[in-house]
Amino acid sequence: MKFKGVIFDLDGVITDTAPLHFLAWSQAVKTIGISSLDKSFLDKLRGISRKESLEIILDFYNLKLTTNQFNNLLEQKNLLYKKTLQSIDKSWILPGITDFIKDLKKHNIKICLGSSSFNAKDILTKLELINDFDCLVNPSEIKHSKPASDIFLKASELLGLNVKECVVIEDAIAGVKASYNANIFCIGINVDADIRLKSTADLSINLLK
Repeated sequence: MKFKGVIFDLDGVITDTAPLHFLAWSQAVKTIGISSLDKSFLDKLRGISRKESLEIILDFYNLKLTTNQFNNLLEQKNLLYKKTLQSIDKSWILPGITDFIKDLKKHNIKICLGSSSFNAKDILTKLELINDFDCLVNPSEIKHSKPASDIFLKASELLGLNVKECVVIEDAIAGVKASYNANIFCIGINVDADIRLKSTADLSINLLK
């Protein structure tokens, strides 16, 4: 095998909780006078941190918050999001992912989660995939989020592999840029990358040879 480790993004690759994020943000921002969050944010906020998401929303609506208001809104959004996560189970796993992970394990290819989500461990647990992962990047240890290279460099370090031995699977432009900034080969799900696939169902061990 050319590659010895696979670094997965979470949202849009393993599962799709973007609609749940959008719902939580829509409810949270009502407290600052945004009655209906623009639907473009469903895609705009994919693959980026909670803090950056709020900064983008505030910039779009030309709003300013105090530090306390900002942090309180982040916390409120997360609480709302965690409530929506109660509905998640393994039926939320995207097509092809379960079989792809089984093939990776069969070929002794290590796997790591490189997500900016602080809820990633809980989500993988609910999806019943947590025991399949060799490691998870802790986003609290990452100084710069995607598109900076930090999260994927940390993932390769946790895997004990050189970046040239790793491949990233992403669905967001910010994530693809982060992989390129880390000099890691990238497979894109419905996004331009070194290899572009239409769906997670197209993932195959043969892509790693």
